[in-house]
Amino acid sequence: MKPYHEVNIEITSQEINRADFGSIATRFHKKHNSLFGYSLEEEQTPVELINLRIMCIGQTAKPKFQLEAYDGSDPSKAHKKSRRIYLPLQKRFEAVEIFDGARLRFGNKVVGPAVIEQVNTTTFVSPEFSLLVDKFGSYTMYMKTHEETAEKRILN
Repeated sequence: MKPYHEVNIEITSQEINRADFGSIATRFHKKHNSLFGYSLEEEQTPVELINLRIMCIGQTAKPKFQLEAYDGSDPSKAHKKSRRIYLPLQKRFEAVEIFDGARLRFGNKVVGPAVIEQVNTTTFVSPEFSLLVDKFGSYTMYMKTHEETAEKRILN
């Protein structure tokens, strides 16, 4: 049984457009020889494409960030329920508030311990932290001992 190795080589768009598989295989065998000290080109061993990575360079329109209107600090419109979760530093289970991240708005403050659920992620706010939603809808988590500084930076 012959050993098989994956070898990365660059392929140009011209080679793909011309379907120049011979040139691609020759470069593969040469690179294989330089990496492993042998080539199976003379045996006409077929070359198998396993993975294809593509790099493209182009221009895209810059996103326009939509600023949210200030909604106040109360996050109750996003409140879903409470649930018992394990708090690692406290080494115990405790009921914590659960929030819907899609309904949090600029200025809403979530005081830990809490959980923010979203379609693509879940954010755990540990008991030592609070979280503020900024004017872009992003979250900033900060230690409760730095609340005044954090709020000045995020809310202004």
